[in-house]
Amino acid sequence: MSKCPICDTENAPGLTVCDFCGSELPETKKCQACGEEIPKNASYCPICKNLADVKPASSSGVGGG
Repeated sequence: MSKCPICDTENAPGLTVCDFCGSELPETKKCQACGEEIPKNASYCPICKNLADVKPASSSGVGGG
């Protein structure tokens, strides 16, 4: 969801203008680690604190045993 910078309305993903006031919404992307919508230019996710464009390595038991 994108929050409108003018009226603070939460808008559905994919909208380019606010459903309530019609203001332009900031561009977003999905965090590769947690899937949350975050600002397009964010390097780190403000929700999970991981790098926004890096999918975390799975802990599938690879390595020492």
